Amino acid sequence: MTREIISRRRGTAAALGMAALVLGSAPPAAHGGCGCDKAPPDAASIRPNATYAGAVVTIFDEDLRAGSSYQVEFRSGTASAVARVQAVAVADLDLADARRKPQDRHLVPQLVVQLPDLPLGPTAVTVTAGGASAPLFTIDDEALTVVDQPLRLPQNLGDYVVEDVQGGVGRDGTVYFALDLTGIELPRVFQAQALGYPLRFKSDGLAFYNTQGFLMQLLNKKMPGLHSIEVPADSADSDILLYSRHEFATYFLQHGERQEHAVSENHNWHLDGTPHIDHNHLILAIAGELDDGSVPLPGATPPLQFLFGTHSNYEQGIVAAEQVVLQDYSSIAAFDSRTGLLTGDGDVYSQKEIHIEGHSRIKGSAAAVQKVEVKDDGIVDGDAEALQIIQKDRGRVGGAKRFRPARPVGLVRVQIPNGIDNLGKVNLASGQTRTIVGPATFQLEELKIDGGELVIDNAAGPVTLYLSGDVEMRDQGRVTVTDFAPEKFALYLKPGKNVKCSGDIMFHGLIYGPESDIELQGNGEFFGSLVGKRVKLRQDVRVYYDPALRGTRP
Repeated sequence: MTREIISRRRGTAAALGMAALVLGSAPPAAHGGCGCDKAPPDAASIRPNATYAGAVVTIFDEDLRAGSSYQVEFRSGTASAVARVQAVAVADLDLADARRKPQDRHLVPQLVVQLPDLPLGPTAVTVTAGGASAPLFTIDDEALTVVDQPLRLPQNLGDYVVEDVQGGVGRDGTVYFALDLTGIELPRVFQAQALGYPLRFKSDGLAFYNTQGFLMQLLNKKMPGLHSIEVPADSADSDILLYSRHEFATYFLQHGERQEHAVSENHNWHLDGTPHIDHNHLILAIAGELDDGSVPLPGATPPLQFLFGTHSNYEQGIVAAEQVVLQDYSSIAAFDSRTGLLTGDGDVYSQKEIHIEGHSRIKGSAAAVQKVEVKDDGIVDGDAEALQIIQKDRGRVGGAKRFRPARPVGLVRVQIPNGIDNLGKVNLASGQTRTIVGPATFQLEELKIDGGELVIDNAAGPVTLYLSGDVEMRDQGRVTVTDFAPEKFALYLKPGKNVKCSGDIMFHGLIYGPESDIELQGNGEFFGSLVGKRVKLRQDVRVYYDPALRGTRP
């Protein structure tokens, strides 16, 4: 895919949005859920403790008096640069207040200011009362790091080279990159690497924060499948981070469709008094080492080229964590929702094995880490890639055979967001119809369609259903959509909950359950993409992958 080259220069914060973070000495527990369910940030003298010119910082001290005027001086810790701003203290709620009931929270004095233009790196803060000659208090430069303007991440899929990127380096050697995710509403997998900067890091040295100081995500071993780190071929470049995130849809729905999540004037609180947690403006914090074992020096990294990719969770028609099996005349091809044309892009991927047999057919490619086996008149029209490729009993591969493990694909563990409405069990017998109107996100305890029809009205916005129970369809059951854009309807399966469909059924949408079994049999048709632990197609089932999911032009 062609890489787009983007040149960046340090500009005004107003033009690029806001991104920042707090890196406290003892970070609060990070929730794995989505939306506005996060632990409060740590109490601090200044929050966030890494931000950039034009973004907001809030200063806390018990000696501040609401309504009084103060001078705030910012002094670079690595260059001879000083900037001063005037501000009036206010009494307001503090996001670090963990009291569960809004009415129990206390107003605290604070100074809210915009950070002036300063060199990147650690910065000390001095606050002086209006008319006074001596400072009221000083905050040392370990508490605040100035960061470069954010990288605005595109929703469009593809690869990008962003030039003139600089990381801000804190007093302790932590490197920060600001990210602006405004406009991203769909699940995405991000890949990032700094070219010409040999920074080495491990998962316990990576974290995402937001502009308000909330810890959004720790990338450690307690959150499997969320990310991976790859060692580059060229030792002059940084390690490669792949990060998969699916909470955009939940965040969009909570604030788009649900009025109680509307945001108040100061953007820190919902109208119902609960904290508003900004998912759009983040910073990636990297605590790592350079090739010589040293930590980066406080200040700024050299100007870098940043290699960045945006990918979909659904770049193949079928993806399995363990095994894909096609039997008994089953097949996968592709149907492009944008053109209405059938294509040969029905690709299949497995982290372990793929088996094609019994006159079954993949009208696309087959890629597995361990083995691709084609037998009993099975056909792979395109290429096959795996450590082992086996053809026997008239099975054949029409394209090239590459005897190497396919590149691993990161799969996110599904977690049901807190606070979404639970529709309970949905059971639709023959002749029964139920409609769910979007934009909407719900939890279902069970979905059974025994000849009935579930209508997804996603014309006004996406519909996402989280299943805490099994899915079963049979006897001409139907799941239909009003808008065929493939990412506008998806089922997410709780680990261990499975899908079983049989008979003359039809399904439009995405099914995502990397720890769930998906079994389809009978004369059914499925349009979209399937992600499961083990995926089995039998008895003339036909799956049609939608190439629109890759974001490429038709």
